[in-house]
Amino acid sequence: MKWVILVVLVALWTPSVQPAKILAINVFNATSHSSWISALVSALGQRGHTITYADAMPPKKPIQNTRHLLIEEFPAEVNEIVLRFVASLTEGTAFQKVDNLQESELKRCEHYYKMAPFKQLVSNPNESFDLILLNYNLNDCLFALTHLFNAPMVIAAPFASNPYWVLRAMSAPMFHAVPHYFDDYSMPLSLLQRLKTLCTYLYDDYRYRWNYVPAVDKILKETFGGDTPSVETLQKRAPLALINLPATNHKMPLPANVMPVGGLHIAPTKPLPQVSVSNQQVLNLGLNLIRL
Repeated sequence: MKWVILVVLVALWTPSVQPAKILAINVFNATSHSSWISALVSALGQRGHTITYADAMPPKKPIQNTRHLLIEEFPAEVNEIVLRFVASLTEGTAFQKVDNLQESELKRCEHYYKMAPFKQLVSNPNESFDLILLNYNLNDCLFALTHLFNAPMVIAAPFASNPYWVLRAMSAPMFHAVPHYFDDYSMPLSLLQRLKTLCTYLYDDYRYRWNYVPAVDKILKETFGGDTPSVETLQKRAPLALINLPATNHKMPLPANVMPVGGLHIAPTKPLPQVSVSNQQVLNLGLNLIRL
């Protein structure tokens, strides 16, 4: 009898493990973004977590334990500004690229919470999440979800050739000794290139803090009320960032809460099937190729 009581007491004292409710978001209609985030979502779903996945691309196949919400296309005037930014990547100066990127994301910010998936999530009082996984590329408007659902956020940045924007969102130290993403320089930098890329960093940071962030704060307060915290306050609810930083990028020190996980979307390779081919068949194939 004593053993029975002991077993019951141990069972009562043993904490239960519950799956997390996770909201994953990808607002970019691009395979390079969606495939990377989908790999994270798939791995979390396979481990038993309950996922709500708002994605701009329709799923190729169902993901285990995942409810999929399709994010519709942005209006034409928004896409026009985004295309202007894309065009400036090959034609504009570094300062113009900074301007166009922030303007395009600000325009998208005006529409995020008018879109069906976000309206559905925000307006439903029964929605709750333990964690938010955000595909981050200067879409700071979506940090408001940490306030609305009272949940921490993990930043996942598939497009992170230069993790400057992620480091800034994580309030991490900046390292200006490597080229800014919009400066097409290779290492090592000359003195003139260092001065130029420093100016790009300073301009990017100045415009972000004194133009972009106040504009985003205004949109969020108009949408959710005057008590909505500022973006810079909401960013502190993101304790971890995952960045797609492969080994071929510029080397730079990263804080412990910014983790490079480049290539996580690459599936294990399958061995090629064994084919038995005679030497004569190989010779005939080679002769046919020569004739062509």
